[in-house]
Amino acid sequence: MPTLNCYYEYDKSGHLVPELEDKFNKEFEANPKDYDLEDVKLIRSQKWYFMRFILNNYMNTEKALIQLSTFLKWRKSIGLTKLVDSDFPIEFYSLGALFEYPADKNGNPCLYIRVKFVKRIPELMEILKLFFLHRMNKIDEQSQGFGWVLIFDFTGATITNCDFELVNFLINAMCEYFPCGVDYILTYELPWILNAVWKIIRACIPEHSKNLVKCCDRKSIREHIDEENLPDFMAGSCKQRYNEVPKGCLSTEDFSRDVLGLNCKQVKSLQKFMDKFKPDVIVN
Repeated sequence: MPTLNCYYEYDKSGHLVPELEDKFNKEFEANPKDYDLEDVKLIRSQKWYFMRFILNNYMNTEKALIQLSTFLKWRKSIGLTKLVDSDFPIEFYSLGALFEYPADKNGNPCLYIRVKFVKRIPELMEILKLFFLHRMNKIDEQSQGFGWVLIFDFTGATITNCDFELVNFLINAMCEYFPCGVDYILTYELPWILNAVWKIIRACIPEHSKNLVKCCDRKSIREHIDEENLPDFMAGSCKQRYNEVPKGCLSTEDFSRDVLGLNCKQVKSLQKFMDKFKPDVIVN
């Protein structure tokens, strides 16, 4: 899956973008209720949305239209455009498990996932997926088609942190809904005990995207990202906080009770799990 700026190598004249725009406008006029108007305004104002689906479908505008339409209907179905940072529990941020950070050596913004914090909690799975999508969507829009980096930090991770449902969900989202967005994927400090697991995960990645995955360790990661842009847990010197909590977030306890409608036993169990990490909460 090439990054979007490779589009110009395929179609320097740019004639396919207006063609896809015209096809989509006709589709939208025929079925306006299938789409969120804010999403339609977004793609019309940023031509790279059309470019990415053309590139991902090897310049076939009919297939690009199908994927673009599916993408927009999906966005509406989950209300992606309307999601804001405060829609998620405090601990989702304060754990510092999923966060955006300064750019790599090519100027691509980075999204970090600290695998050791990934635990399968059925009651939170759907909201966790939305959290991933929200953060992915933010960094994808920030990159404007010039690529972003996904970094899996396996430091301290064990077999209990490997959730194949979540992995498949992330891979499918990147390929189907954010195509040509990721410039490359880094796996950092993958322990030997998880090599077999990683082979299974890698098998889920489409063949044309496998070359995006690069393995690195404490030393070689500096080939991709300068020390001053790395977080402290990777021996970096960047001072930017990666566990700040946006204003308006509820605790997991309050969120589980007031938003998810869980019973007292479920709420106490979830909060007990979160309390193990004793996060240092910093509210913006």
